Amino acid sequence: MRTLALLLILAIILETVFYVYPFTLLVIIMTVLILGGNSLYWVFIAGIILDLAGLRIMGGNSIFFLLISAIMLRYNRRFNFNNVINVMIFITVTINVYSFIFYQRRADLFITLFLALLLLYLLPWYFPSLAGRKKLKV
Repeated sequence: MRTLALLLILAIILETVFYVYPFTLLVIIMTVLILGGNSLYWVFIAGIILDLAGLRIMGGNSIFFLLISAIMLRYNRRFNFNNVINVMIFITVTINVYSFIFYQRRADLFITLFLALLLLYLLPWYFPSLAGRKKLKV
């Protein structure tokens, strides 16, 4: 869990300081895919910290992150998150909607797909104890 906390803090720092891109949302989507329902506390805390660090309306990111997490957990079988193509489509649409709402611009498609694929293949190595849960299968 320390790795997850470090990854979320790194994503928040990258998003607020260096480049305006929803890194935190991308990490949160991957966290929900790996941890399932146990990720809701992490999602809420990451949203609050992102609101504080980005000087935005308190709770805006948390509510959006929890809404996306709830959609992912509720419609897990319908979206078939075991298929990489479905995951990529969901991530691309979600990040573009988030970028349009919070940053008033569209996200770069190439960066989104590259980072999503990178996280899809690397995160199961960082969380090997959860590999038996089959929440994230690539």
